[in-house]
Amino acid sequence: MNHARVTATASSCTYFQVGSVIVKNDRIISHGYNGTPKGFPEDCPDYFCGDPAQREEHHKFSERTTIHSEMNALLWAARTGISVENASLYVTLEPCHNCVKACVAAGIIHIIYDEPYDKYLPYSQEFCQKSGVELISLEELLKKEA
Repeated sequence: MNHARVTATASSCTYFQVGSVIVKNDRIISHGYNGTPKGFPEDCPDYFCGDPAQREEHHKFSERTTIHSEMNALLWAARTGISVENASLYVTLEPCHNCVKACVAAGIIHIIYDEPYDKYLPYSQEFCQKSGVELISLEELLKKEA
């Protein structure tokens, strides 16, 4: 998870700096952070600047332009010909449902997140269970392993 946290610092988003790493056979095979595609301007216009009153506007803006860290990690693996089948994804913020679906479809079998996301959709857990994928917080995982 420490590598995901470091990767997150590359994001220029003013609300959430999110990082992901994909691990297979105890090796990092891909990583990503939330941001816009190459050639786009920086993620967040100055007027957002982390202002809670602007959060909904920021969300609408980022839906149109920002690629989530999980997707960037999956896309980088695909572009470079790296299989993520039976790999684990570590992400600093609980993934949205679209990212969960993409991870499951790509063959990720464990999704471990650090911080809960307040817009989390409870059916992501059910979706993972039906797909045989573990979606678990780092805190829960550490308790299980203790």
